[in-house]
Amino acid sequence: MKCILLAGGKGKRLWPLSTDQMPKQIVNIGDYNSCMLEKTYQAVSQICKEKDIYISTGIQYVEKIKSIFQNFDNFILENECIGTFGAILNIAVYLENIKNTSQEETIAIIPIDHEVSRDFYDALNIADKRLRESTSGIGLVGIQPTLPSSQYGYIIEENGIAKSFHEKPTIEKAEELIANKALWNSGLLIFKLGFMIQIAKKYQKYKNYEDFQKKYTSLPHNSFDKEVLEKEDNVLVVRSNESWCDMGTWDVLADKLSTPDQFNTNIINFEDKKIVNDGVDNSIIVNSPNGIRLIKKKNTGMEFRKWGFFKVIQDFDRNKRHIRIKDLVIFPNQNISYQYHNERSETWYLIKGDGEVIIEGKIKKVKAGDIISIPVQKKHSMRAHHTIEFVEVQYGTKKIREEDIVRLGIEWDEILKSISE
Repeated sequence: MKCILLAGGKGKRLWPLSTDQMPKQIVNIGDYNSCMLEKTYQAVSQICKEKDIYISTGIQYVEKIKSIFQNFDNFILENECIGTFGAILNIAVYLENIKNTSQEETIAIIPIDHEVSRDFYDALNIADKRLRESTSGIGLVGIQPTLPSSQYGYIIEENGIAKSFHEKPTIEKAEELIANKALWNSGLLIFKLGFMIQIAKKYQKYKNYEDFQKKYTSLPHNSFDKEVLEKEDNVLVVRSNESWCDMGTWDVLADKLSTPDQFNTNIINFEDKKIVNDGVDNSIIVNSPNGIRLIKKKNTGMEFRKWGFFKVIQDFDRNKRHIRIKDLVIFPNQNISYQYHNERSETWYLIKGDGEVIIEGKIKKVKAGDIISIPVQKKHSMRAHHTIEFVEVQYGTKKIREEDIVRLGIEWDEILKSISE
């Protein structure tokens, strides 16, 4: 297997930190002591021989990358950035014509702007094995979603084969996709070289790699997903439950590099300057030597958990009576912990979905339209069969705190066992 690190983009989404001259893949971000490309290379080298690791990038970035990787010379170069479709065809034709790589060789395309757990790239070995045993020529790695995000692409798969792709849907559509067991599209791609060469020859008649490069910019300036994946009917999908995060947007980086202020605004300052926020709310302010950028946050006010997410709608403090109203969503087959509160009671108004509730060890089925009352110190949990959305009204004699929670069990099987003993 040959592993190709895809590092040719200009990183415009991370301007002003990332520029045409110093794109995101070779810029150190925040307190990280290495750039995205270096971190990815180190991780991939654990599962792929160093002689089989290549970096695909633009000609203009080679010297900068060489200053990071001493004595490295496995480059596959683009004369111009025209999108991931062209970049991947360029990789395939280079390996066939310049490196005489076998048509049966497995090629892995690895984006470099992701933060992943230590074992994430083990999925490549699984994908390689499945691809060699399959009639398919191409596959990808799908990630178990942890939240309904509009930042990622989604895959609906059935028996390990992709059925449909959904690129950056609305939050509402993302919730629906997750309810239908969709996976995030990690962008981690794997294919047999011969499969990709056939596609290259469909789009361009070329004699050799030099001829291909001369005609390179005549290829569609499009993403590989749009040009190939969404048109194929036999794309393998390998599921990964490892931690994965796309680091290519400020919405993601903001929480890693800073803490929101009283206006729920993250200030990210790459200069020794004082920045004062006098009321800009739900935003991200980025200051760098290249410029200043103000970004309105997406998913404003949402708090995400393993089981789903919630948003505080409003707080009331009246005559020593404290009330908090929240909107919550529990994903299918997920549950909140078995818990109780010392300082508040709660009332749940179910708006959508169905599932089951445990209160003081007693289980009952619930559905949209039900109202559930939970007194102070009463143990409770809820599990969704289909996506549950509900409004929670909390009442307390003290100021309501998220920390007022005592957890007795996390996993549903563990909770059922505890109440049966």
